[in-house]
Amino acid sequence: MLTDRPFINPGESATMEDSPLLNGLLRHLPAGVCVLDSASRKYVLQTDRLKTIFGRTLEDKVTLPLLCMDGTPVTSSACPLRRALDEGEVVQEAAYQTHCPGDGRRVLRVTAAPLRDATGNIVSAMAICLDVTLESRARDLERQLIGIVGHDIRNPLAAISIALSVLVKQPALSKPILESVHRAKRGVGRIQRIIGDLLDFTAIRLGSGLPVHAKTTDLARLAREMVDDFQNLEPTRTWVLSCEGNCIGEWDSDRLEQVLSNLLGNAVQHSPPATAIRVGLVALANGRVSLSVHNEGSLIAPQLMPVLFEPLRRGAAETEGKQRNIGMGLYIAKAVVDAHRGRIYVDSAEGEGTTFRVELPRDPLEPTTSPEAQA
Repeated sequence: MLTDRPFINPGESATMEDSPLLNGLLRHLPAGVCVLDSASRKYVLQTDRLKTIFGRTLEDKVTLPLLCMDGTPVTSSACPLRRALDEGEVVQEAAYQTHCPGDGRRVLRVTAAPLRDATGNIVSAMAICLDVTLESRARDLERQLIGIVGHDIRNPLAAISIALSVLVKQPALSKPILESVHRAKRGVGRIQRIIGDLLDFTAIRLGSGLPVHAKTTDLARLAREMVDDFQNLEPTRTWVLSCEGNCIGEWDSDRLEQVLSNLLGNAVQHSPPATAIRVGLVALANGRVSLSVHNEGSLIAPQLMPVLFEPLRRGAAETEGKQRNIGMGLYIAKAVVDAHRGRIYVDSAEGEGTTFRVELPRDPLEPTTSPEAQA
């Protein structure tokens, strides 16, 4: 039986020397641990960390002083320790709250499991309580920041963008002023895209994921519109678009526009100004559609390849000061592709440039054979 003098109830006969290694381990665990005996219905182990979490030594009863996340008390039958002891259930990292006297609300992750003897009978149950209050507060702050960015910043920017759109149509503007208005409008557009990336990034981190609303979408038409937009922004470049086969599928057109925008922006950023950017669409025989964006930039450093689609990563050109962004374009692109049950990957070679490829099933809601199985 797991017992150590500092953690047992009065009257127990075990000593610390019975298990010094276990005692040392329990002392240094970041989580609180308790063990409840099945026969006596008494705690035979309560670590100091557990007492700190709950603000007291627990009474001898088959329950823990827990609250649901909405603040309602957890009933005795729903307590994870009782479920483990009486039903043999294993509870994995369930979220609860508790009220610690003098310290207020704590948020916990509770794991509980039965402990059995050699014949399989439950002799006790163990609960592990991890205090995640700080992490929970950080997530609450993230949600508050989303609200601030999504409302208090986005709305004024939208008003500025509308005002600039009206101003640019005024016939009396001189050429220098008109150019300044266009620059301001492009700047507002960049800020709006950065805010969109930040909101998507936070949504992914908080576990809610990216919402995808699929509808019939012509990817070739969408690519043509995006290439035209970038050609207006980068008129000195050569833009090449090719399309083979039927590229219509059930996708979220707004999200795929986001992918194209990030990939085209990445190609512009990481290739010489006078070089060509090639966009290709191919209807594959396996029922998927392939999208590729090729630029003639330098080789992507091998050490960057494993982390290329991770957030807040920047290439050599950005660290040298050529251009800076918040480093989430490829991360968001991959999240969108993943939400469509597709895949995205990159090929890069010295002297040949870099190609990002996206493969999408025509209907991401239908089961498809994985690309690895088809290879």
